[in-house]
Amino acid sequence: MSGRNAVRRRLLAALAGAAAASLAGCALPDQRTFGAAPYLPPKAPPPPATPPPPPWPGPAPLAIIKFANPSADYAGPLGDAVKAAEASKPDVVFVVVGVAPATGTPAAQRAAAASAATAARAVMQAIARMGVPTERLLLAARTDPTVNTQQVEVYVR
Repeated sequence: MSGRNAVRRRLLAALAGAAAASLAGCALPDQRTFGAAPYLPPKAPPPPATPPPPPWPGPAPLAIIKFANPSADYAGPLGDAVKAAEASKPDVVFVVVGVAPATGTPAAQRAAAASAATAARAVMQAIARMGVPTERLLLAARTDPTVNTQQVEVYVR
C-alpha cells in the first residue's frame, strides 16, 4: 500500500502544482470584477444652472411708475415723457407693461399680474387721454423676481 500512497501523493502534488500555476494570473473577485471599467468615484454634481436672461430685454423704459403709493399722481411726469417721445418720433408706439413681483405661490403671482395689468390699463388710458391714438398703444403684463412692488413700465418703439 505504501507504493500506492506514494503515487497518490505525487499525483495530488502534480495536480496542486498545475492548479496553482493556472490560478496564478487570477485575481480575487471584487466590485470591479463585474463592471466594464474599474471603480470610478461618483461624479460631481453639475454646476447650478445659469440664471435666465432678463425677462424684458431691450432699451430702458421711458417711464417707470411704482404703485407702492396708490394715490401717487403720475400724470404730469408721464405727460412730459410722452410729449418728448412724440417730439423725437411722431409715429412712436408706446408699450405699457404691468409688472408684478414674482413672489409667493403661482396663484398669488397670477393675481398680482392681473392687478398689474389693471394698473397698466389705467396708465394706457391716461396716455390715450393725452392724445395718443390707441393704434399706437400696446398692453402687456409680466412678473419679475427683481421688483418688490407693483409697477408699470412704459417703453417706446
